[in-house]
Amino acid sequence: MNCMTKNRLLLILTLLVASSLLLTSVSTAVAAEPAYKPYGGTLIAPLPSDPSELSVFLRASTWSFVFLDPIYDPLYMLDPDNIPVPWLAKSAEVDSTGKVWTIELLDNATWHDGTPFTAEDVKFTFEHAKDAGYPRWSEVADYVDHVEVVDTYTCKIYLTEVYVDFISEILTYPIVPKHIWESIVTQPDFDPFTYVPPIEVLKVGNGPFILDHYTETVEAEYVANENFARGRPYIDKLLMPIITSPDAMLLALKAGEIDVHTWTVPLEALPSLITDPNIGVHIYKSGTMYHWGFNTMIMPFKDKRFRHVLAHCVDKDEIVSRLLYGYGRPGRFGVYPPTEMWPWWLNEDPKCGVYGYEFNLTLAAQMLDDMGWTDTDGDGIREYIDPDTGERVNIEFDIGPPIYDPVRVRAAEMIQEWLAEIDIKATVQYNDWPTTWSKITAEWDSPHKLDTWLLGSGLGVGSPDILRFRLHSSKTPNPNYYYFLNATFDELAERQAVTIDQDERAEIIKQMQEILAEEVPLIVLYHRNFPSVYRTDRFAGWVKPIQDGVNNQWSWMSVYLKELAVLKDINVVLEEFPSEVEKDATITFRVKLTDDDGNPLSGVDARLLIEGMAEPVKLDEVSTGVYSTSVETTGWTTGSYELSVQYTKDGFNDAITTLTFKIVEPEAPPPPSFWELYGTTVTGVVVLLAIIAVIAVYFISKKS
Repeated sequence: MNCMTKNRLLLILTLLVASSLLLTSVSTAVAAEPAYKPYGGTLIAPLPSDPSELSVFLRASTWSFVFLDPIYDPLYMLDPDNIPVPWLAKSAEVDSTGKVWTIELLDNATWHDGTPFTAEDVKFTFEHAKDAGYPRWSEVADYVDHVEVVDTYTCKIYLTEVYVDFISEILTYPIVPKHIWESIVTQPDFDPFTYVPPIEVLKVGNGPFILDHYTETVEAEYVANENFARGRPYIDKLLMPIITSPDAMLLALKAGEIDVHTWTVPLEALPSLITDPNIGVHIYKSGTMYHWGFNTMIMPFKDKRFRHVLAHCVDKDEIVSRLLYGYGRPGRFGVYPPTEMWPWWLNEDPKCGVYGYEFNLTLAAQMLDDMGWTDTDGDGIREYIDPDTGERVNIEFDIGPPIYDPVRVRAAEMIQEWLAEIDIKATVQYNDWPTTWSKITAEWDSPHKLDTWLLGSGLGVGSPDILRFRLHSSKTPNPNYYYFLNATFDELAERQAVTIDQDERAEIIKQMQEILAEEVPLIVLYHRNFPSVYRTDRFAGWVKPIQDGVNNQWSWMSVYLKELAVLKDINVVLEEFPSEVEKDATITFRVKLTDDDGNPLSGVDARLLIEGMAEPVKLDEVSTGVYSTSVETTGWTTGSYELSVQYTKDGFNDAITTLTFKIVEPEAPPPPSFWELYGTTVTGVVVLLAIIAVIAVYFISKKS
């Protein structure tokens, strides 16, 4: 993230230092239909799984968020650069105490049944979430005291104490309609943690789409909200068929049966996708931590020494190389921040880093020997010593990956193989996502609870408060599935949330990382560099966030059918590119872009991808209509490479340049000539002979 983005984020994080600070409203409404953007069409964006939760208050899994995002909107939304912008709110203003926020709402927003959206809905949503104590709305319970309705479109939110992430963490929660939900939550038998809203309830939201129907294991379909306050989407319908196989999803994308691949693309297929003129590839650096989590309340995981042993049993680099083909980064033992992201929070102590515990099975085995956890009965499985009974118990446990993700399944199998080398028996449990999720979120002593699991968990948008949200002891069993209980960590987590000075807050966060690296309640295996793959022949207007794929709320509102649009062409003239370069050389790519009339095109989004690169390279506009970039090839192997450059600009058809180039060994220098090899020696001999001759002449002349 560049300095400007960092400064913008830090500005948001320190809003409370000024009294009555007003955030300027950001309008993303569609004022009028541009000539080149028609309304119509159905965007097909599949789900890899049914949503695990249908209640907006209980949503926790990724696919529940995706399912509910078209229906419900928040007061503030994260824009494609992860900056909170006003959405159902016009502005948010804080008083001099930092604890009273005045929220001014849009006055033209309505619910899907036509009922006006008002401050009463905001008050109801936050106060119900606080009273119910929903784990995933814990910031509301922790920091919101009450909400006061000032007038129809104004409310005041009173906090119990200053909360520096108020806008990014609380105002981004979705709002629900009071006139629908109030009668539900006041029923005598209402259980907030088991209630599943029927389709009739889900049909009344305030988002850009209205849920038409949802058939489990089949599909969810939405229709555009004609009265959406920020302007109706260009598409008429959003269809989410359930396609659980990544391979089947890829085949459907290639066949044009779907418009976007919404889960992990089989990485071996990426080279052919990069060069396909009808396929767009957006690679983004994800902060999601794909980790190996432990139930720390049970033996042997209750013993920190054993968790240290396990930390030495994982080769993260091997996972990234073999399973992600390099499209990722190994995780840190300090957990947060993600590798190569948000460096101002980073604890640089190597113990907190990627290699805080080296991969060393010999060392792991020796540590177990030193603990007395050996195989005493000859069955090939070590035993731990039960601290309560003193009995020896085989070290056997399960690992649960979700089967929809082949990377995590194979990672679990690799861990199983590594552990077997030091006589630990791990069994991989192969279950569908709903089953795996229920086993992860179960109480620690439930027979249904997994011993260990491989889970992908988001680490937010740059705020370190995610550590408090995920790992504070009050967050068990969800999202603190690990039952990580540490009083010092809790105190630090609570303190950082109310610390306005960012340098002081960073020091607190670094201490929290040290505790996590020492306690190891989980091991972050990797973070992905996700290729988000979509078709470019049917729809234009895809939005590419810095930390998300193209299947997102902004794209759903922005894409439009190309066949009905009036679009111009981008013409590409290649000005500089070598067809062959020597190893470790620098490749320079330079193009000139014009419209059909030959006018140079400014403001084009041009991104270069080369087979095997973990991230795309954005071309710089070095002069009007001229774009260039350079790529270092240090460490690359010799051979042929496919290069693809994708060009996008609003109002124009996407364009693509596909080229092949070779990396070759440097030319061997010509064999040295006789004089290059022996010239110095010959010269020396000649000089020596000359000296001898002179001396001889001297003595001869002296005798004569």
